Amino acid sequence: MKQSEFTKQQYISLRKEIEQTKGRIFKILGFSLITVPSFQFLSYTLHVEMLLTLIPILVIVVALLYLSENHSLMRLGKFIKDEIEAKYKNGWETWLQQYHKKTRTGDKFRSYIFYLLFFFYYAFSVYLACSYLKEEVTIEIYIVLLAVYVSIGIWFSIFLIQNTKNSTNV
Repeated sequence: MKQSEFTKQQYISLRKEIEQTKGRIFKILGFSLITVPSFQFLSYTLHVEMLLTLIPILVIVVALLYLSENHSLMRLGKFIKDEIEAKYKNGWETWLQQYHKKTRTGDKFRSYIFYLLFFFYYAFSVYLACSYLKEEVTIEIYIVLLAVYVSIGIWFSIFLIQNTKNSTNV
């Protein structure tokens, strides 16, 4: 295969992967919007309130899935710009970087909204879990579990803030 044909096929494959990654990102966002409240509703409906203690972990898992896909998207665009388009001194990613860097707010807003959704879901799910645990366990166990939830929340918040630049740098 000639280098030009390889580059063309590579570019087509990477653009297709970007399309699929964006689809997965929106599915993850939709999944989180539906699943987290549904999980809480089902725990009360089925009288299995112990499930409330798992919702904060579900929120973390969904957030990690989102971050993984979003970082993949950023890597794909950077590879196309730096490795393929650099040879031709122009292309979609290069053009976006040069002329629309300040106006590509849609990607940034999507990430910021997800982060806000994460903070809200995590805080509310910890509140629900602790409300349940307060009645079910001793005060010592309650304090330990609350400390674990708060520590995980702080750690993951710091992780999200540090990764904001990577996941919104367009």
